[in-house]
Amino acid sequence: MSDLTPQEIEQVRRLLRQRAFRAPASASRPGYVTTGAQTIAGDKTLTGDITVTGDLTVTGELSAVNTVQRPNYIINGGFDIWQRGTPISNPTNYDYIADRWWTYGSSTVSSYTKLTTGLPTGMAAGVKVLQTGAGTTQPHICQTLETADVIPLQGQNVVFSFWRKNVVNHTSTWQVYITSGTGTDQQDPSTGKVVLVQESLPNVSSWTRYEVTFTIPDDATGLRVGVDSTSNNTVANAEFHFTGAMLHTGSQALPFSRSGGTIAGELAACQRYYWAMTATQLDIVACRYSAGTAVLWYQWPVQMRVAPTSVSFTPGTYYENHSSDGSVTITPRNASKEGVSLAIGNIGIGAAGNAGVQYITAGYADAEL
Repeated sequence: MSDLTPQEIEQVRRLLRQRAFRAPASASRPGYVTTGAQTIAGDKTLTGDITVTGDLTVTGELSAVNTVQRPNYIINGGFDIWQRGTPISNPTNYDYIADRWWTYGSSTVSSYTKLTTGLPTGMAAGVKVLQTGAGTTQPHICQTLETADVIPLQGQNVVFSFWRKNVVNHTSTWQVYITSGTGTDQQDPSTGKVVLVQESLPNVSSWTRYEVTFTIPDDATGLRVGVDSTSNNTVANAEFHFTGAMLHTGSQALPFSRSGGTIAGELAACQRYYWAMTATQLDIVACRYSAGTAVLWYQWPVQMRVAPTSVSFTPGTYYENHSSDGSVTITPRNASKEGVSLAIGNIGIGAAGNAGVQYITAGYADAEL
């Protein structure tokens, strides 16, 4: 038997910092806390949480079980993905802003913009809430988990954490507001609604991390987390900044990590709920002429949560045998979780049986809660 490698020791430290080290059920000690360099020789069984400050050297077998089910149940907690564009100005109740995040209580004096500078260390993006004038608006930044993600959390202790700061004349009070419900895939859980957390946030002018621990009810099938303003802002050009939202099992907040692991993974997770392309993302698809209308199949980048309830495409020019027709229409039909059939109409060129190319300049599919 030999000492662990430096990489293995660092992995052990990381597990210990995350309070993820658990001993077998037959352990005979209630816990272990030590400072300084320590050496553990032979087989040792400990129960409870283990805290080590300093170097750890283990000779023998070391077993650890990571009890964190999923590092972050919040999708797009770092506000990296904004498929609907940025800024989002003058949203109405229940409009989505950054992907997976929705708002309530907004009016003509509010906008939500992607932040890319002046962020906490380790964060690449965030959201800026700007209230351009004094008024009665009370902005919200909310995310709701779908039922399939809430069920595994039933009866468990969880931690919700985030970074925030109040900037530029902000006079309204913000709070953490978390509710659960017993309905299925409701955007704002109302059936069997229970308020789990309602805590005021002190106004802070520099980035500050906040965390709250609570228990998910045994019968919960919906969960809304987020922050909102509880009073009217009385001055113009007030700002509130927010980022780094995390939700996971346990009793202490972990360092921020994306739900999808990487930017690409986060985008794919977002596209399961909403997919969009803009005029700067020119797309080309092939189609076949049939009875005066071209028909084609468009496949979503990832399988969506459900068949989208709203689908729209903006047509560009249709080409066939090097001829162009810019007067075409696109009608989505039979949308599914996998893709959608598109009927290209008003084509004035070519003949039945020919193949053509349709340029699509914009489109979206919405399968959100």
